[in-house]
Amino acid sequence: MLVLAALSLVLAVLYPHWKARMLQDRVDTAVDRVEQLIEAAEEARNEAGTWPPTASDEELTPAPPASEGEVEGAGPTLEWRRLESVEVPSPPSANTDPSGEGADQEPGTRSPVFFHRGAVSVHTANESVLDALSRRYPGSVVHDTVWTLLLPRVPAAPD
Repeated sequence: MLVLAALSLVLAVLYPHWKARMLQDRVDTAVDRVEQLIEAAEEARNEAGTWPPTASDEELTPAPPASEGEVEGAGPTLEWRRLESVEVPSPPSANTDPSGEGADQEPGTRSPVFFHRGAVSVHTANESVLDALSRRYPGSVVHDTVWTLLLPRVPAAPD
């Protein structure tokens, strides 16, 4: 009985450390995969002049080979996509100083700015991984079980 009690005590002391180490390994793996995906997306952007294309609604954009091969349900799923965005200028107010931005144009004639943003997302139910990613990458967003990082904007190619 004394040996069993001592063994239980040792396990009770070591279990939190073991569990914390397992969690840190999951977080480190997710961060490594995110970094690989960001690097691959940036390489594609440098070659094509824009972020990788968006996938259809039915499927995720294929990730580079370095981040594939994980068994479904065994860990996070990653995706990258290109978001097409537009920045619409607000109409000038009556109090706007004409010497400000857009002073060389007629009032109210500033045109919308079209641009692309890359986005990297991690889908996982592990809240600790989502929390660690959001702390590591300021400005990223977590919604339900998806963490998303917006990459810098790139001017849209003229049509």
